Amino acid sequence: MEGEHERTRPEPSLYRRAQQGDPEALQQLVEHYRPWVEEIARRLISRLPLRFCEPQDLINEAWEGFLLALRHYDPERGPFEAFAKSAIKGAVIKGLSRCLGLSEAGRR
Repeated sequence: MEGEHERTRPEPSLYRRAQQGDPEALQQLVEHYRPWVEEIARRLISRLPLRFCEPQDLINEAWEGFLLALRHYDPERGPFEAFAKSAIKGAVIKGLSRCLGLSEAGRR
């Protein structure tokens, strides 16, 4: 899945347009990255204790990580996928911690 997105990377201008609030550009990026974001989330979720968490809630957290990465992405600094992957994983883990009732201090 990741290799597929590396080959079909959107134009840098699409990221900039989305960052500037263009809803069409954002929609195109969401549709392009939907399988990739959800695959990252599902792989991570499959390794986590989910007795107290809904998987869909954690997938939603993954999308929050994606959107955060998009807001802060600078095309001059490298591929979006490398930047976004850590943000997506971090958001899922943060969501799991919240779901389990762990405080910020307890996560360290």
